[in-house]
Amino acid sequence: MNILQIVDVDYWAIGKLSKSIVKHNPHLNFKTIYVHPKHVDEHLLEVSKWISWADIVDFQYWNSARQLMEQLPELHEKKSLLSHHNEKDLLSADWENIALHIAETQYSVGILDNKYPGKVQYTPLAIDLDVFTYNDQLPGTKTVGYVGRIVPWKGLKEIARACFELGYNLKLMGKFDKPDYWASIPPEHQGIIDTEYMECDDSERPNFYKSIDIYVGNSGPGRETGTLPFMEAMASGVPTVTTPSGIAADITEDHENAIVTEFGNYDDLKGNIQLLMEDEALKNSIRIKGWNTIKNFS
Repeated sequence: MNILQIVDVDYWAIGKLSKSIVKHNPHLNFKTIYVHPKHVDEHLLEVSKWISWADIVDFQYWNSARQLMEQLPELHEKKSLLSHHNEKDLLSADWENIALHIAETQYSVGILDNKYPGKVQYTPLAIDLDVFTYNDQLPGTKTVGYVGRIVPWKGLKEIARACFELGYNLKLMGKFDKPDYWASIPPEHQGIIDTEYMECDDSERPNFYKSIDIYVGNSGPGRETGTLPFMEAMASGVPTVTTPSGIAADITEDHENAIVTEFGNYDDLKGNIQLLMEDEALKNSIRIKGWNTIKNFS
């Protein structure tokens, strides 16, 4: 079977997930083309050449899919699937020609199944447990970890403020995506941030989780279906504080396998960071139960 896979960016999270699909399905023939939604016109000829070859078109980003289907009508004649990697744009286009929608959270399932009944498959995100392995011991340096792009909806500013006020270290891994947002973080809060792992090589990512005592995810509602770093932290034996966003809403139980903090509640966020950092028994309990949860998402 020939599958034409359309991905937005090679080296971001969706690109990595897409490569994993290819890796774990060696019995299928894949052709992957990277089409960023801002540069669709540049790839029309290349995509057009591969449409007749494909039995299935695997769209991995909604906005690239929308534009390609508008400009290449021949795509409508192919069986196609669309993976919804965020909760924000589930119904941002008319997807009547999509044969199967891949929904990664129960929230997404509910929205999509109401619009396209019988055409939705729940497939939660998964990670490679041979790469992200359980840490036997935390470093004990009172270090908070944040992973992800530097964008407003991931809530780094509030994490940095809490760590500054609590006297904790803050270590980042990810990408400086929104310079204006980074500049809005007060200089004294930026001063406690360790950026050693920013834009690091993939081979270094597991080591980041070995260098932090807790992981904090502060994403707002209605965007994430992961995040993958939240799952990677659990797999690495790092106890987590998280908002009930994305997969966290589906798999976490507050004070059992994670500490769940309210959206937009700074005092709750700060209190939960302090609680998890200072309570050794709770920290160890959560990291064990976190591993027992995430081992089912390999």
